[in-house]
Amino acid sequence: MSLSSTNSGENVKNEESNFINMFYNYDWSSTSLGPIDTWDPALKNVMNLSLNSKFPICIFMNPPDWITIYNEAYVPTLMTKHPEALEMRLQDLFPECFELRVKYEFNKVITTGKGIYGHDERMEFKRDGYTEEFYVCNTFNPVFKSDGKICAILCLVQNTTQKVINTRRLNTISEFGNHISGVESLESACHIIKKVLSNNKDIPYTLIYLIKHTPNTSFESLTAHLIAMTFDDDEKGRNFPNYLPETPETIDLAKDANKIYDTYIELKRGASTHSFLKCESWPIYLALKEKNHVKVLLKDDYRAILLSTKISQSWSVVLIYGVNKFHTIDEKHMEFLQLVTNQINIFLHQGISIDEEMERTKILADLNYQKIVFSQGISHELKTPLTLMISPLDDVINACSQKSSIMTHLQIIRRNARRLLKLINALLQFSEIENNQLKARYREINIVEFTQELASEFKGSNAFKHTWNGQIAIRLYIDYKENKKMLVLEVSDTGVGIPESALPNLFQRFYRAESQGSRSHEGTGIGLTLVKELITLHGGDITVSSVVLIVDDNNDMRDYLADLLREFDIYRARDGQDAIRALKMFKKLPDLILSDIMDGYELLDVSRSDIKTLMIPVILLSANACEDSKIKGLDKGANDFLVKPFSARELISRIRANIELSHLRRKIFFHRYKQEDIKQLLLSVTNTVFSKIDLNEILLHIAKETYRRLPCEKLFIISNEQSRNNKIVVPGEEDSECLVPITNPFSEISNHNKSNSQAFTKLQNSGVNISLDVYCEDLRRNVSILSVEVMSNNGNWGWIKIYRSPNSIWSDSEIEFLQQISNQISMVVLYAKLIEENMEKEIQIKAAEIASSEKSQTLANTSHELRTPLGTIVGIASSFESTNLTTDQRDMLNIISSAADIVLSIANDILHMAKLEAKKVNLVHRTFDLLELLESTIDTFGKKAGTKKLELIVNCEVEILPRYVKSDPERLKQVLSHLLSNS
Repeated sequence: MSLSSTNSGENVKNEESNFINMFYNYDWSSTSLGPIDTWDPALKNVMNLSLNSKFPICIFMNPPDWITIYNEAYVPTLMTKHPEALEMRLQDLFPECFELRVKYEFNKVITTGKGIYGHDERMEFKRDGYTEEFYVCNTFNPVFKSDGKICAILCLVQNTTQKVINTRRLNTISEFGNHISGVESLESACHIIKKVLSNNKDIPYTLIYLIKHTPNTSFESLTAHLIAMTFDDDEKGRNFPNYLPETPETIDLAKDANKIYDTYIELKRGASTHSFLKCESWPIYLALKEKNHVKVLLKDDYRAILLSTKISQSWSVVLIYGVNKFHTIDEKHMEFLQLVTNQINIFLHQGISIDEEMERTKILADLNYQKIVFSQGISHELKTPLTLMISPLDDVINACSQKSSIMTHLQIIRRNARRLLKLINALLQFSEIENNQLKARYREINIVEFTQELASEFKGSNAFKHTWNGQIAIRLYIDYKENKKMLVLEVSDTGVGIPESALPNLFQRFYRAESQGSRSHEGTGIGLTLVKELITLHGGDITVSSVVLIVDDNNDMRDYLADLLREFDIYRARDGQDAIRALKMFKKLPDLILSDIMDGYELLDVSRSDIKTLMIPVILLSANACEDSKIKGLDKGANDFLVKPFSARELISRIRANIELSHLRRKIFFHRYKQEDIKQLLLSVTNTVFSKIDLNEILLHIAKETYRRLPCEKLFIISNEQSRNNKIVVPGEEDSECLVPITNPFSEISNHNKSNSQAFTKLQNSGVNISLDVYCEDLRRNVSILSVEVMSNNGNWGWIKIYRSPNSIWSDSEIEFLQQISNQISMVVLYAKLIEENMEKEIQIKAAEIASSEKSQTLANTSHELRTPLGTIVGIASSFESTNLTTDQRDMLNIISSAADIVLSIANDILHMAKLEAKKVNLVHRTFDLLELLESTIDTFGKKAGTKKLELIVNCEVEILPRYVKSDPERLKQVLSHLLSNS
């Protein structure tokens, strides 16, 4: 076969003409099919229709060899297999799927004589040097020869690969939103991520390496930890496939940074060429350093992509995504991975934040408990020596004469000792309050005296020192449907028309189509419903017909065609200019244009340059049977060509086929555009979440963007939380200009005759409520409401509701879209709550830190307060050393001095501990006699050991130790004293 490839970059229209010309001019007599003239008329008709169709069609002839013939539109499906595929046997063209599926289906068609339809069928094709995943909607229809035998199978093919993949990917993103409320820790976050991505066809496997940052350090000093992967099995543990490189649990990034990655391999898949790194281990450090994705080629041509992202100031993550071996890595693939990465980022951030909060709370609780225990212990330690001071002091005072010269000093000592005791009791009560152990003890006192006493003791205290026009046409005629004679009543007008969105609801009870151009908005909304019911009782039916625009400058021809096509609604135009004006005025565009060839050229130039009319099929009628006229019409974008004179059955058959193909194309383009728009909307919502905008602003943004995409009168986002503005309404008073509707340029094809009462009010277990006719307080009239529940950690957070005119029907795609929006709102609300809770936790932690600081300050202040009266006691007690005292008085004085020394030592320890905690301790370095310090300290504790009848053994090699050292002798003495005291 000598057909040239269509991938030469020449003008597409010329290529189509060349394809058809070469097909007809080819010497088919040299093939097993024989000359075209010898082919069966039915086969030639099918071939002519296929070659002139814009829809991908192939014909498999001469069973069981199944020789392949196809049209120009089918070439993209073959890719590099064209042009060799023409005249090839199907089993040689696509051996990958022939034996597994196609052979069985062809046998079924031949056996039953009936066509079969496949929806989104998965196939594996090797079309461009590699095997790829391929989804199609196709039909296999028998082609009968004149003798009734099947001579070929006609296959209409629509590539739905991108649609299936887009839907699958959107479901993955939505699945993340459904599980965000289940994150309770980092471990649970990883478990949910594994659950969502397990057995994922777009991401065969996922590994997550987590890196914790240390302040002022580079990546080289950090360690990456493998915290989760989709190969994990709760029962069998981790199972690494053989094609993976070395995958350690921990990776020292210092060692990883020294590895040299310089082996790159170019791989071409379709129109994309990428450089893949060939390595023996995962390049984690390289992914962190590049701050971009790194593509890795594994064993057996498996591929992976590494993406690094920063979760917070303290955490980073490297995500390793497996690449489906049947997929190419294009821009849409990377956008999907980025969306998944954003979702994983949210999950890990929430899990880490919860774990860190729990850890900080535990540390603070432990610290608080330790301080309470310390306060209680130190208070008890202080009360013992104070008791030893006050009790003998009272005895001394009682034994001395009131006129004694030392009585004044003794009373000062007693007053300060009691002050110390009250301070210690106050410290103990403070600890009991902190530990919820304080109990009141009631007793009767003299309030006057008690007050005076308190006043005298508080003179030096802090309290005193600081004080938001046309025509209506009615036709009645006889028609035949399924061999039954019936009467047809046809009503048509050229008035304001019926909006496309209102057609599915037209025969619903109480529905009224609203239009600004209508004469009024009167009526009960049951007229057409009643008509439908009455007609059904009579065994009839009522429909909204397909519209055909007839363009011809001959009145008789227009009337003839209109009468011939009476099963359709007919618009008429005198010429091309008249048709162009009509297309601009029509409320509902025609489903097909039937035009004379002389008027059709101009009409095609205009219609094919406007996206609104681009998809309308055009059939040209011509009295000229020459090939040039036919090719010229097809070059300009005509879908079909018919030579006058023609049979009525052939014309009607071609019109029906072209309208059906047009509807199928419009459906596909409509859903592609819609899926892409939804993906971009979800991406913008995710980006808005990370921009740290106020929650109400984010919800308002979501509400406005949803309103622009869903035809409705009002949209509400209602929250159950009373602490915030719990209702967002769109459109608001200032939104009339900015809320420009985002319309799909490819209008949706609906089954207008389908009966869909939507009598239910709640979808089972879906959080979706539908009310077709209820009173709305906000709008003060009846409306049809679609409500979808918004969930949060604590259950129902609120609802998103949209309102339309009463008894409007809500399509499945609209319900699914609003559910996706609800999932996004859930994610936004939970993320906002997480941020808010983190801020509250930070405040609580700060408060706890302040309280801890205040406790430390209290201890320091207590120490200072203790030292003041102690200084007085020690000073006065030392003044009695040269005074003549009795033996009993001297013993009492020694007890007081010893007890005062103990209390002073404890007070000093409290003060030193407070300074250590506040990091205010400064060492005084000086040279001192180490042996002398050891001897004096041991001497002091030797006396205490003797009093307790203990043996103090000193094992010290004096000759080896240096005599003079440079350090802080006081701190060294403290260390030695405390070690001996604890012994």
